[in-house]
Order: sequence, then C-alpha cells, then structure tokens
Amino acid sequence: MQYRGKLQSSRAPSDSNEDELIQSCQKALCIDPCRPFSFGVTLDGDELRIWFFSRSHELASSSFNGISEASKLIRVVLSLVFATAEQLGYDTTMSHIGDAGSAQVKLTAGHNVYTTTQLLFERDQDGSCGKSTRVWEAYREDDPGRTPVAIKDVWVFADAVQEGISLLELHEKLRTLSHPSLPRPPEQYFLTVVEHGFVPTSDGVDDDTLIMTT
Repeated sequence: MQYRGKLQSSRAPSDSNEDELIQSCQKALCIDPCRPFSFGVTLDGDELRIWFFSRSHELASSSFNGISEASKLIRVVLSLVFATAEQLGYDTTMSHIGDAGSAQVKLTAGHNVYTTTQLLFERDQDGSCGKSTRVWEAYREDDPGRTPVAIKDVWVFADAVQEGISLLELHEKLRTLSHPSLPRPPEQYFLTVVEHGFVPTSDGVDDDTLIMTT
C-alpha cells in the first residue's frame, strides 16, 4: 500500500502529495504483473483520502478528518490490517521468482503451474489503466523435458471474447481448408492453444469482481 503525507498547520490542499501518490501507484502497477490493483492514502495535516488504483479505473474518497472522524479512520485501518493478500491487490495465482523486481514469475493456469524463463513482449504504458500485455516463454513444472510454451497475460474487458476461443475457432475453420501451395496444413502456421481463461479469485469467480469494501 502506498502512502504520501505532509504534516502542516495550514489546511490548504496539497496537490503534490496526491500527484506523488498517483505516480507511485501507477508505476507499481505498470512494473508488477502480480498486482491487479492497489490502495493508497494521502495525509494533509489531519485530512485523509483513501485511493484505489486498478487496470480499469482509479477512485478517491472524499477527504475526512482523522481526528474528529476517528471512526472512519479506525474502520479503514482495521479493514486493511485484516485483509487478505488478495484483497490488498495481489494476484495469488502468480508470484515473483527471486526478488519483487524480477521479470520472471511462477503462475498457475488452469490445473498447471508454469515457470517463466524470459520475457518475450511487454507493452509499455504510462498509467495504471490499460491491458498491460506481457508474453513470457515458460515451461510446465511437471514437464521433465521443459518443453517451451508461450504464456500471454493481459487485462481485458469482462465481456470480451477470449483470444483462446477465437484461436480455437480459427483452427477448426482452417482444418477444413487446403491449399496446394502450402507445404503444410494451414492450421499448423498458428500456435496451438493449450489452455486459456480468465484468472479466478480464491472464491472461484472471475478476477474482475473482487474489490475490497470498507
């Protein structure tokens, strides 16, 4: 959780605190594939605001006084203290290999666990909102031959047609086609889909539905 604060006698708003928090949280989401969302707090004198950053939107609460409205502050603190890692914005199906700044991860897809070996593609973005597409070369952990596979991780709209479904449909259509000038069947020019789907939460629902409330 990110925090920016300034203790001062004046009650004038401090835009610099908010700007620094926004930049810090956006950077954290940009560089860390294990973070679907993040919380933040700005403190300006005794006035506080709670912030929420995700791949789809950013929200900020109205400011409140941490002294005269202590019950709100206590509720926020207790909610964060007793929250799970998932509720604090960590993808529990993915973890870093090595330190938190490592580009390589171990992740669960379907019923299999994969370990990445190199980052093949990463879409740069300035803000936290966006698809944050990454593609890794990886291998399935229970595969003794460590056959390389490509894993694509991307944030999409909940109602979007899954890319895996589109590829499977394309393969089916290509199997009905033939072209004498091609040295091999048309479907063999495309990657084979091993497994695909939305990342579930620990409750088994799609990850776009989990937002911690206070």
